[in-house]
Amino acid sequence: MRAFFNASTNALNQITRLFIFTWGTDAAIWNLRWQYRGLKNEIGTTHGEETIKKRLIEGSGINGVDFNSYYDKLTWEDHQEELTKYVLFVLFSVYESWLEELAEVFGIKSDTTKHEFVKGFQFITDPKKKSDIKINLKKYVKNDSSILSILASAYQQSNKQKKISNIDNTFIAYRLFKEIRNTLIHGNTGADKELVLLYSKYASLSNTDLGLKEKPFVHPIILGNPIITDLRGVVGFSEILIRILLYIDNELMKNSKFEKLFVLKTTEVIAGIKDEKDKLKIKKIHWKLHFDFGYPNNKINELEVFLKSKNII
Repeated sequence: MRAFFNASTNALNQITRLFIFTWGTDAAIWNLRWQYRGLKNEIGTTHGEETIKKRLIEGSGINGVDFNSYYDKLTWEDHQEELTKYVLFVLFSVYESWLEELAEVFGIKSDTTKHEFVKGFQFITDPKKKSDIKINLKKYVKNDSSILSILASAYQQSNKQKKISNIDNTFIAYRLFKEIRNTLIHGNTGADKELVLLYSKYASLSNTDLGLKEKPFVHPIILGNPIITDLRGVVGFSEILIRILLYIDNELMKNSKFEKLFVLKTTEVIAGIKDEKDKLKIKKIHWKLHFDFGYPNNKINELEVFLKSKNII
C-alpha cells in the first residue's frame, strides 16, 4: 500500500503490527488454555499450582498470573471478547492519532480547529455544517497541484483493491464500529437508540455496497442490551479503516502546499544520481520515483516540466 504522508505510512504499519500481534496472541491463549488444563489434571492444584506456573511461564519474567481465575473462571468466549475490545480500542486510537498528526502537517495550531479537523474526518455529514469529511476535503484541498494530482491518481491505481466504492456506506460502517467502541469503553451497559439506528442502516448493506469480499460481522444490536463483540468482525472493520485512511491521504496530498514535500522526496532521490545530460538524468529520476513512490510511467514529460520549474534539474 502506498501513502504520501509519513504519518499515513506509520499508521498503516501500526495496524499491520496490531494484527500480527492479535492472531499470535489469540493462538497463544487457545494453546495455553489446553496446556494449563492438561497440567492441572496431571498435577492437580492443591500442591501443584506453583509447579504449573513454573512449567508455563518460567524464564518469561512474568509474575502474578492467576491461572485458576483466568483459565477456569473465564471461557474462551470471554477471552475473545477482551481481545476484541483491545483491538477495537487500539484501531481507533491509531486512526485518531493519525488525524492529529495530519493536523500538525497542515500547520493547525488552534485546539478548536484541530478538534474540528479530527472530528470532521469521522463523520460523513455534520448536521451543524461545521465539520465533516466533505467539508474538510473542500477546506483543506485547495489549489490542486497538477503534479501531485498525477501522483495521487497513481497511488489510487496502485491501491485499487483498497478503493472506497461508496463513501456514504463506508462511513455508516465507521460510525457503527465507533459507537460500539464508545459503548464498550463506557462499561457496555446497553445499546442506545443511536447505536440501534446505526446497526439497522449497516444491516441493510451488503458486502458489495461496502466494496468488500466479506462484510464485517456484527451481532444484532438490541436497544438496552449489552454489545456482543466479534473478533473476526473487528478485524474485518480494519479493512474499512485502512480504506478511509488511504482515501484521505490520497485526497489531501493534492494540496499544492505539499509540492515542497514532493520536492524534498525528489531531491533525496536525485542525490544518488550522478550529474548527466538532462534527458538521461530525468529518465533515471523518473525510474527511481516510479520504483519508490509509484510515479506513473506515462507522465515523464510533466515530471520534467515540474522539476525544471523548481530548478531541480
